Formats: sequence, structure tokens, C-alpha cells
Amino acid sequence: MPKTILLAIDADYYIFAAACRCEIIEDAIEDITATFSDLQIEIIDALDQAGITGTTKTLLALSCRREDGFRRDVLPSYKANRDDKEKPALMGELVAYVKAKFDCIEAPRLEADDVLGILGSAPSDKYEVVMVSIDKDLKTIPGLLYNSQKKTLTRTDEETANYHFFMQCLMGDSTDGYPGLPRCGPKRAALVLDDGTPSWGKVLREYREGEAQVLQYVEDHDIEYKSLRNFAMTQARVARILRFGEWRIGAGPVLWMPPGFTEEDE
Repeated sequence: MPKTILLAIDADYYIFAAACRCEIIEDAIEDITATFSDLQIEIIDALDQAGITGTTKTLLALSCRREDGFRRDVLPSYKANRDDKEKPALMGELVAYVKAKFDCIEAPRLEADDVLGILGSAPSDKYEVVMVSIDKDLKTIPGLLYNSQKKTLTRTDEETANYHFFMQCLMGDSTDGYPGLPRCGPKRAALVLDDGTPSWGKVLREYREGEAQVLQYVEDHDIEYKSLRNFAMTQARVARILRFGEWRIGAGPVLWMPPGFTEEDE
């Protein structure tokens, strides 16, 4: 029996964009309805060209409130630079409309990226999940990803997904409020990871090499510092987009732990 194609769309970006473009709610509703309709046609066309056909179902993923996200407990500065920015005036009404009119999914303390990551990496005999997002972070998830900005459809295997995850651990993301290894850009991170199989051991060794940079960052930003390993683990845990098995109903997210690493090591 052929699988149903599940289009799991990160709706936050599209709702925000429509709310910014429009001044009255009626226009915003028309805008977002057309956006999702056009997006589905675009994705199905890309899938057809890739030889992936079947019945489609669409699910819109929504984020929890930023202050409720689990990463704030791991690193208080996570996305804190966005807290004072005003949301578009129509954002609340438009989100409520989308929830009422479309099939949506959200989970306590998770961002839409995490919802996509869990769905996209889950084994299934019933669904072929297509994650739909413009966010580079979804490259850290093994599965099928459509980027509507670049118009690309990519299937990522687990080793490649791990590579991108470890890259994020090293580079950090200043727009999201976590530094990674300070002064480690994409070229340096690639040099670390391109030599053989990417691993947490390689990431941690590079943190040890750059310990002076970490200590300087800690001093400059007046943040609590327990150990170098703890600092590195914190970066990894906020960088990690959750995969299947890393969120439990009733218990919430399972913080990432590399093989051979224990809580005592922190």
C-alpha cells in the first residue's frame, strides 16, 4: 500500500510574513490562505519531479510561546534578544484563524522546528513525511526537507544530519542567542569535522583547543561557568532540533546526551 505524503509545514514563518504584509485582518486571512494553497501546489510539483507521488495531507506546525520553550531552561539567553521586539499587530488574530481553519499541531515547550524534526525522523509505514521550512536548522534532521525559499527538495541521511548538527554546536547562532565555540566560523568547523566521521569527540576536542576563547566569552558576558564540558553541552542542547524519541508525552523533551557522556560529566 502506497504511503500518504504528509506535508509538515513550519507555519510560524508564513503567518509572521502575512501579518507583516497586511494592515487589516481580512487581508491577512486572504493572504495566508493563498500562501498555504500556493505552497502545497509548489511542493507537490517538486515531489512529482522527484518521482514521489501519492495522496497528500497537510499539517501546520506552530511554536509554543518563546518564553515557554524548553531551551530557555537550558540557556536563559536563548532568543532573549527578540523579547523586546514587537510582534505584528495582526499576529494573534491570524494565529487564532489558522488554528481554527487548518489542521495544526503543536506541543508544550516545543518550537515548530522540533515538531517537524520529530515527525520527519519518525519511522512510519503509513506516511512519507516532507518537512517544509526555510530554516537551516532542519538540515540537522534525517529525512526529506523542502525549502520554499531555495525551491530545493533534499533527502538527508543520518550521518549528514549529524554533521550539520555538530557544525551548529561549533558555530553557534548569534541570532538565536547562543555562541557555540566563540570565534569558530564555518571554515574552522568544517576543518574539524571533514576529517573522517563527524563526532562529538571532535567537537569537544575543538572546545578544549579554544578554551581561552570560551573563558573570555564567559567573562565578557558575566555568565555562570561550571566546566568546559558543561559549556559545550549547553551549546549542543540548544542547537539540537529534536528527533523521534527525544520528546515524551507527559515528560517533555529529552535533552541530548552524546554516547558515553553522563550527568556527572557536566
